[in-house]
Amino acid sequence: MLTALLMSLLLAQAGDTPAAPSDDTYPLPCTYWSERDLETVEHCAAKAADGYTIAPAILADISYTDDLATITFPGHQWFYRHRNGRMVEVLTYDNGPDAFAEGLARGRIGDDLVYVDNDLNVKIRAPYTFGFPFENGRADVCTGCVSKPVGNGEYSYMAGGLWGVIDKTGREIVPLTERPEAPSK
Repeated sequence: MLTALLMSLLLAQAGDTPAAPSDDTYPLPCTYWSERDLETVEHCAAKAADGYTIAPAILADISYTDDLATITFPGHQWFYRHRNGRMVEVLTYDNGPDAFAEGLARGRIGDDLVYVDNDLNVKIRAPYTFGFPFENGRADVCTGCVSKPVGNGEYSYMAGGLWGVIDKTGREIVPLTERPEAPSK
């Protein structure tokens, strides 16, 4: 009888957004992709010394593609989360997480710009302010550049600072120099 009641309750909840814990174990809200849609859940995660701890109910509901899921917390960019539990904060591009280009996505660890592979291993870590996605094995990078809004402020471009080009090993193949201010790529 008890088994039948538990099965009924489980079946009734199938397809629903997971129930958030009622206590403050996971005080932070988050937004993530599930099999159903983009979900926003209160009591989703907690800040930990090495990043975030995500509620088990959310981990069970999160949708993975090629072993990667996406999740964001208030006041932060997007994160990729690998099935192995590794998470890396990535740059936001067009209201979502940075897409992989030539096998690498752009992110941040502290003040450093990083490029990570699909397993979220850091392949390049350097003290650049910003970097573009890789194209033909090269990426434009800058230090000291700032984001400047365009038009109504929905879009921006990077201006000022010193600009150079790196290869996929992180080696500068065009040294950092000043570049005239103009809307970039």
